[in-house]
Amino acid sequence: MSIRQQSIIKGLVLVLVTAAVYLPAMMSGFIWDDDTFLYQNPLIHAPDGLYKFWFTTQPPDYFPLTSTTLWLEWRLWGNNYPQGYHVVNVLLHTLGTFLLWRVLVRLRIPGAWLAALVFGIHPVNVESVAWITQRKNTLSMALALGAFLLYLRDDALKRDEGQQNTNHHSPFTVHRSPSTTSSHCSFSFSPCFPKHRWLLFRL
Repeated sequence: MSIRQQSIIKGLVLVLVTAAVYLPAMMSGFIWDDDTFLYQNPLIHAPDGLYKFWFTTQPPDYFPLTSTTLWLEWRLWGNNYPQGYHVVNVLLHTLGTFLLWRVLVRLRIPGAWLAALVFGIHPVNVESVAWITQRKNTLSMALALGAFLLYLRDDALKRDEGQQNTNHHSPFTVHRSPSTTSSHCSFSFSPCFPKHRWLLFRL
């Protein structure tokens, strides 16, 4: 069996096991403040709800991307099919688990698959997955890991082509505009150093 075939099987097992563990959540209804943020939220029902989520202070909390997904889904599931929202949450969590595995593999961390599996089925994630309006957690996880994985792939490609020089980089960078005084500068942290990835990940 080739390495690629092994990876496909591992990925399928990871996805299926994670989804199976959260099968009860997919059959659940609305809980806690799903009423305030979803099915009793006038902004979800409003035709101009997307504008209000992104550009006004009317929402109870400012999570525009999460609110956008719920606004769109309400037009599919409405108030009578909460299982639809739960299925999307489980799918996002499953995607996040899969992407975590691929990121750990890229970072060459031993036991990457097992670590991702433990994350996927660990009870600490139940609240984020089974609570519809905690969509922000499952959504941000998938997007952040997807972006990080794309960065790692691009970085590996550049190193393979000999186009990236990491000898004189520092993970801490001070940016200053020539037209500003010394009190106007920004300090940023950037994970762009293959030699220090173990330290970065552990931090």
